Amino acid sequence: MKSPISIRTLLTLPFILQMVGIVGLTGYLSWQNGQKAVRSLVIELQDEVSDRIEQKLASFLSTPELITELNQKAVSSGELDLKNITALQQRGWQQISTFTTISLVQFGTEIGNFVAVERRSENTFATAIKDNTTAGKIQTYGLDQQTGQLNQPLSLTAEKYDPRTRSWYQTVASSQKPQWIKIYAWVEQDVLSLTFVRPLFSQVRQGTSTQTEFVGVTGADLSFEELDQFLERQRLGQNGKMFIIERSGELVASSTAESIFEIIDGQLVRTQAIKSQNSLIQSATKTLLEKFSSLAKIQQLNRFDFEVDGQHNFLQVAPLQDEYGLDWLIISVVPKADFTQQINQHNRVTILLCLGALGLSVILGILTSRRLTRPIIQLSQAVKTWSLGTENPAVRGSQIQELNILSNTLNQMSQSLQQSYQQLEDYSRNLEQKVINRTEALAEKVQIAEAAEEALRESEAKFSTIFLGTPHPIIITRIRDRKYIDVNDSFCRITGYSREEVIDRSSLELNLWVTPEDYDDFYQTLDLDQKIRNYEVNFRTKTGEIRTALVSTDLIIINQEPCLLSSSNDITEKKRTEVALRVSEAKFSQAFKASPDMIIIASFTDRAILEVNDSLMKILGYSKEEVVGHTALELDLLIDSEYLTPTSSGSSQWNQFRNRETGLRKKTGEVIPVLLSAEIIQVEAIQQCLFVATDISHLKQVEETLRRQNIELDKARKTADVANQAKSIFLANMSHELRTPLNAILGFSQLLVNDPSLTAIARNDLEIINRSGAHLLDLINDILDLSKIEAGKIVLDQVTFDLHLLLNTLEAMLRLRTASKDLLLKFQWSPNVPQYITTDEKKLRQVLINLLGNAIKFTQSGQVLLAVTLGAYQTSDRQSPMPKMSKSNLTTLIFEVSDTGPGIAPEEIATIFDAFVQTDSGRKARQGTGLGLTISRQFVQMMGGGSDHHQSNWRGQLL
Repeated sequence: MKSPISIRTLLTLPFILQMVGIVGLTGYLSWQNGQKAVRSLVIELQDEVSDRIEQKLASFLSTPELITELNQKAVSSGELDLKNITALQQRGWQQISTFTTISLVQFGTEIGNFVAVERRSENTFATAIKDNTTAGKIQTYGLDQQTGQLNQPLSLTAEKYDPRTRSWYQTVASSQKPQWIKIYAWVEQDVLSLTFVRPLFSQVRQGTSTQTEFVGVTGADLSFEELDQFLERQRLGQNGKMFIIERSGELVASSTAESIFEIIDGQLVRTQAIKSQNSLIQSATKTLLEKFSSLAKIQQLNRFDFEVDGQHNFLQVAPLQDEYGLDWLIISVVPKADFTQQINQHNRVTILLCLGALGLSVILGILTSRRLTRPIIQLSQAVKTWSLGTENPAVRGSQIQELNILSNTLNQMSQSLQQSYQQLEDYSRNLEQKVINRTEALAEKVQIAEAAEEALRESEAKFSTIFLGTPHPIIITRIRDRKYIDVNDSFCRITGYSREEVIDRSSLELNLWVTPEDYDDFYQTLDLDQKIRNYEVNFRTKTGEIRTALVSTDLIIINQEPCLLSSSNDITEKKRTEVALRVSEAKFSQAFKASPDMIIIASFTDRAILEVNDSLMKILGYSKEEVVGHTALELDLLIDSEYLTPTSSGSSQWNQFRNRETGLRKKTGEVIPVLLSAEIIQVEAIQQCLFVATDISHLKQVEETLRRQNIELDKARKTADVANQAKSIFLANMSHELRTPLNAILGFSQLLVNDPSLTAIARNDLEIINRSGAHLLDLINDILDLSKIEAGKIVLDQVTFDLHLLLNTLEAMLRLRTASKDLLLKFQWSPNVPQYITTDEKKLRQVLINLLGNAIKFTQSGQVLLAVTLGAYQTSDRQSPMPKMSKSNLTTLIFEVSDTGPGIAPEEIATIFDAFVQTDSGRKARQGTGLGLTISRQFVQMMGGGSDHHQSNWRGQLL
């Protein structure tokens, strides 16, 4: 029963509760709104910072992907020759000098060559080269800052180097896919780098088809200095921190000045985030590990709070992953105190006001209730005295009518209670003695019953533990009807039956026996010997599977009835293993004899040959009797005996290796080249050595033939380059000599046309001379431009000019030609096309005049349109070079010329940019030289752009 509430409390408490409720609710709602505002602000700030970091990382990480993709396309198209070490070095220098975030560009080839260009400081570069001129070692050179040419040699490694044995090369060679390599440290420069590698493929023609062949690996390294500086510039509250870690917990970058690595004993060691010098980063990482147990389990954006040294903090972690294996975590942590200082001050003021209001309510309630409760308290004290029975005082009357009536009633009750107390004491003494006697008798009987039950439980527990817990199946069977009384869990697990399906059924009813004869023989043996040991029998499970077991049976008595206790040992897997072993030995024997490779099995201890296959005897010319029992050294089989000697440590173990090129000596003394592999094997617990040799004589012949062909092709290419250069110089000189007198002829013919004394026939003849001379001059000018391009004598004259003025001038210039053919000429450009650009104005004008002139020339009706838009740098022109300036400084303009003319046949598209080649429309019109598009394309490529043909439109891109 609950204790009663005093009237004073009842009168005072409502005032207090009302004030506490109102003020407390007001304070609570104010605190809640403040907390929500802080959390919303922190989440918005963390999302904004995370977005900026992800955008920066996207730009930061895309650079090596772009560089390696450009290198792959250059190799695949044949533009970049992996055997040309100078070309590889120049390309690496151009890329690393263009992209400031790249610290290393490298190439590794399938023939073992290696070229790497490294940024050692802001304007200092070096290159490392390994080819057939460096004797297998790496030679390092300094590079000229302006041209990228080799300077003086810097160093030469002491050990030989093969890129094909390195993990970055082997990883890409096996997967054939681009991917990121784990971050590694440069001890020499105290920096960390991240490498992106991509496989290189070339197109190899085999007959009429072209196949793709893996030829090497290219990679580009990123330095984290710029990323660290970017994070340090981000603001996340007053004390908030941002950092990036790998799934292993190692720091990638952080917004603190703390270094993400340290040098220990000359080695650069990555800093674990959980061991960071910054307590906020350290605590945030520890919280993530405690919450997820492993950083690898974080697969989506997570936000939660944690406390460190009594300080509340907000934590956000977001995974950053890409298709190339990059897997980082972006983490931001903000102390709550950075945002809640003002809110806490307001909360303190609210609490003080609440306490003041509460105190005032208590004082008013006490004063009011005291006046009302004083007579009631006196009455309650008298009643309490009566209830204790110590005395029976009379209750005094009260001036309050209700209390006076209550006082008289209580006096009457007091007299009745005194009489009742005496009667209850007498009855209680008699009842207590009876309860004591009955309790002693029951306790004795309960003790005897509990002892019997405990003994029974112990006995049953021991038997149940042994019966149910044994790993072997156990069965209890009645002899009179051969039905099961009980089975253990192992029996149910192996046979697939439940205990309910087995009890009170026989093995024949369950169809356990595979052979009925085994059933009869089993019980006959039991009748004779009264027990059975390890009786092998095949039984059938519930699913129909046939298994084998060894059964042992003994006679026992249960409840005065004879029974059988049977246990079995499942040997099915052992039987299957024996069969599989026999089959495996037979397969090995067949493979050993039929293998086209030469195989030797030798003793591990004395090196004596134990067995050889038919291929070895056939190729080397030995018989089996001549080889078995002898060592390879005695027979002088190997030209490199070091493969058959112990290891350098002097132990008795032999070296194990794979596909080492060496030679085997035939019985006749002839040496054949082979790929030799060695492996230590176990045969019946005895160590033996297995040698496998593959004859590569044919491959060596093919390799020598290819080498000779490559030498001849290289000589032919050099001869063709010299001839082409001489042709270009000759054409340039001759076209110049022809153009000088031709200009004079055209000048005089134009003067004669204006002579009024000429007859109509003479004027017509002069116009024919003028048109023919102009056509010849155009032809000579085109040949001169083409020869200058091929001779490398044309250079870009980049100036800043008004693009809109150039387009308006061209439109006015060509409008007369289109009007004469009744064509519509349109020039359109987007509003975002800049008015002023920097490039070669003359070459751009010449290209546009050439393209628009072709469109007007071959269009008989309709319109000619020039559209200028701003777009991305993308073209299918494989000959288009990458601009040497930074990509972020480029403005890409797309000039698209379209017309309603006859178009170009699909079979002619592949040759329209070739010199002296005309389309079918051009040949029918008998106009032009077939050099206009060739020269235009060369000019566009010189300006860093590309050209392409799209359906019936010519599409040009200029930068």
